[in-house]
Amino acid sequence: MDLLPVFVADWEMECCGKPFALGTEVSWHLEFLYEDEFAAPAEALLPVDSVVTMAATASVADPGQTDGLRGGLFATWHRSDPPARPLTGTVRRIRLVRQHVVREDRVVTVIPGRSRLTELSASRDSFATGSMLTREDSWSETGLLVDLAMNLDDVIASVSS
Repeated sequence: MDLLPVFVADWEMECCGKPFALGTEVSWHLEFLYEDEFAAPAEALLPVDSVVTMAATASVADPGQTDGLRGGLFATWHRSDPPARPLTGTVRRIRLVRQHVVREDRVVTVIPGRSRLTELSASRDSFATGSMLTREDSWSETGLLVDLAMNLDDVIASVSS
């Protein structure tokens, strides 16, 4: 079994996620997303030369567009096109993700590179919208970073299809 970081967004967990703790076996739909497609902390991103990243980019029609890009695994209960089978893994580490966000009207932007991780022994089912630094500037709990022990071959097959 290989240990891989998986980002679970706050809204995904609040809507449809089931509680879990260290040592729990979970079955989740995982998507590989490039770093510009989701707002996760740097610790959630896989290296460019990881076998998971290379498998995901090999399935893209124009691989020249993905050279040097990193990405990560994102747990979802809402989208999967085409529908993929869930992958099973054992929870080995859970961290609460707090990220620096800026609000302008109804738009919330996560500031890259500014995150705080806090160790947890169990998941949360609700997340705080943040402590305000200013009216527009705050820290928000944006999700969980979960290290899953998974079969690497299953993950590669899932992201390359």
